[in-house]
Amino acid sequence: MKRSKKLLILGIVVAALCAVVGVERVVTQHVDSINTTDEVILSLDQGTLTSVSWTYEEETLEFEQTDDVWYDSNDADFPVNQETLEDFLSWFEEVHACFIIDDVEDYSQYGLEDPQCTVTLTTEDEEIVVSIGDYSTMDEQRYIEIGDGKVYLVEEDILEDISTERDDFMQQDEIPSIVTLEEMTVSGKADLDAVYDPDGSYSYTDSYNYYQVEDDGTYLMLDDSLMESYLSSLASLSLTDYVTYTASDVDLSDYGLDDPVYTITVTGTTEVEVETEEDEEDEESSDTDTADTTGDDTSDTNDDGTTEEDAEAEETEVETEDVEVVIYIGLVTETADEEDEDNTVTTYLRVGDSEIIYQLDSSDYDTLSAVTYDDLRPTSVLSADWDEVTGFSFTVDGETYEVTAMDEAEYEETYGTDEEDETEDSSEDSSEDTEEESGYVYLIDEQKIDIDTAMTAVDALTIDSFTDEESGDTLELSITLQMSDEKYSSVAVEIYQYDSEDCLVLVDGEPVGLLERSLMVDLREALTTIVLGLE
Repeated sequence: MKRSKKLLILGIVVAALCAVVGVERVVTQHVDSINTTDEVILSLDQGTLTSVSWTYEEETLEFEQTDDVWYDSNDADFPVNQETLEDFLSWFEEVHACFIIDDVEDYSQYGLEDPQCTVTLTTEDEEIVVSIGDYSTMDEQRYIEIGDGKVYLVEEDILEDISTERDDFMQQDEIPSIVTLEEMTVSGKADLDAVYDPDGSYSYTDSYNYYQVEDDGTYLMLDDSLMESYLSSLASLSLTDYVTYTASDVDLSDYGLDDPVYTITVTGTTEVEVETEEDEEDEESSDTDTADTTGDDTSDTNDDGTTEEDAEAEETEVETEDVEVVIYIGLVTETADEEDEDNTVTTYLRVGDSEIIYQLDSSDYDTLSAVTYDDLRPTSVLSADWDEVTGFSFTVDGETYEVTAMDEAEYEETYGTDEEDETEDSSEDSSEDTEEESGYVYLIDEQKIDIDTAMTAVDALTIDSFTDEESGDTLELSITLQMSDEKYSSVAVEIYQYDSEDCLVLVDGEPVGLLERSLMVDLREALTTIVLGLE
C-alpha cells in the first residue's frame, strides 16, 4: 500500500515536470523579428550577367548573354527580343524591401519552403537565387528571399510580369504603321502601283488623294478610306503564328514563298517615339531656378541641389522616319486524297528577308489579297463638289434640259427677289446675312428650280460591282456636270438598262459598273419632278 502511494506521488511529480517543460518550450518558442525599412536589398548591373533562368509553374526558361546579346540557352537560333528580356531583368536592377524579417527558421509560413518561382542570376563572380513566395494580402506585397537568411516584403510584384512562355520573349517581325504613304506596289496575282498625291490634279474632283498609276502615266482615283483601311490592316496583322524561325532560301518553296502569289512593297513615313535628354545648359538653368525658388526646403533635392525630376530630365518626342517594308505571301495547295474532299490551301507570310515564316488565317489572307484596283477604287459614281458645279444638263425620256447656276446676288439683281424669299429673309438677322457666303440659284430657261432632291440622288449613286462591259441597249437617263475647273470642265454619266435589278453606268463614255436600279429610279423621279414643275 505504501509502495502504491509512493508510485502515485512519483507519477504526479513526473507529470508536473513535463507540464513545466512544456510551458517553458511555449514561452521560449522562436518568434521572427520584423523590421520596417526602405532598403535596397539587391542591386544588379544587367551587363555583368552571363545567364539568367527562372522556373515558374513547373516551366523553366534559360538565357545566356554573350557580347551584350541574349540567346536562348537551349536554342541559339531562337530570335530573342532583347528589349523584352531587358525589361524583365530591370526588376532586379534595384530591388527595394519595405519589411525585413530576420532570424527566419520556418520559411514555409512565407511560402518560401517551396517557392512559387525561383530566378537564378549568374555573373562571372557569383550566383544569386531569388526565391519568390506568397503574396501578403494584408500588406499587398510579395515575400522573397535571396539566400541571406532573411525574408523580405517587396511592393513590386514580379509575378505580375513573369512568363514562362518562350514566345513572349521572341523577336517577332513588325509591320510599321504608315503615317504618310509614298508608294505601294503589288505584284503577283494583283498589279497595283498606288501613290499618295494630295496636291495632284488628275480628275474633276479633289475628294481623293490616292491614285493608281497606269503604265501610260494615267492617274486613276483610289478611295482614301479603302486605302487607309488596307494600310491599317497591314500594320495590325498579328504576327505570332509562326511555323519556323530558321527559314533559308532553300526552305521558301515549302511555303510557296519562292514564287509568292503577292509581293507588297510599301514606302512612306512612320512615327517613332524617342527619348531626349535636356542639354547641359537647360539642366544648369533648371538647377538655378530650383535653387532660387526652393529656399531652405531641400527635402526633395539631391546633394547637388537638383530634384529627382531634374536628375531624370527626359522627354519623349515623336519623330517621323522613312520606312520601306516588303511583304511576301505564299500559297501551298495540298491535293485531297479522296475525290469528294476539297484540296487544302495554306497561306504563309514573310516580312522582308526575315527567317521567320508565319501562317496566315483565311480572314487575314482575304483582307490582304483584296488589293486590286477594283478593290480599292471609289464606289461613288460621282464625287462632285456642288460649289464647283457651274451648271449641268440631263436627259430623261429622250428630252434634254440645260440647267445653269447663277450667283444668288446676281440672280436677285437680274430677276428681283421672290416674295417667298423675302419672307424668309425678314425672319433672319441682317448681320448673319452679311456674314454668310452667297449661294447659287439654278435655272432652266430663266426659271428658278429646286435641285436639292436631285443633288441627293446623284450623290447616292453607288457601284455594286465593277465591270468593263459595254453599254446596254436602252439609255435610262444621263447627266453631265459642268465644272469650274479649266482642266476638267465636265464629267458625264450615262445610265443604261441592264436587267430588272441593276443598271449599267458609264462615266465619260467608259463603262464603270453596275448599280441598283432603285438608285436610278430615285434620280429619274427627282429629275422628272423638276421637269413637271416647269411652267
